[in-house]
Amino acid sequence: MGSYLDTEHLQNQYPDAYEKWESAVDLYSIHPVRNGPKIGVDCREAMVLFVDAAMAKHGVPTPKDPTPRRKVGALLDATNDGTLQ
Repeated sequence: MGSYLDTEHLQNQYPDAYEKWESAVDLYSIHPVRNGPKIGVDCREAMVLFVDAAMAKHGVPTPKDPTPRRKVGALLDATNDGTLQ
């Protein structure tokens, strides 16, 4: 997954999400099995922080059902309809 991320862009544009992501990466490198639950929590929190910040940055309205899944959907919909570049 890490090879697909532009970590420099993530770090510069979404520093809170980047910190959570790096925490998960660090824990994975130490002991992925023992740290599995915390790695999962950190990855989820990184995603939520990223999506919330990206929605705010690009003016994407929060969906009526503000679950992370719906927020990701709203952000992707805004990208697909040309609202975001």
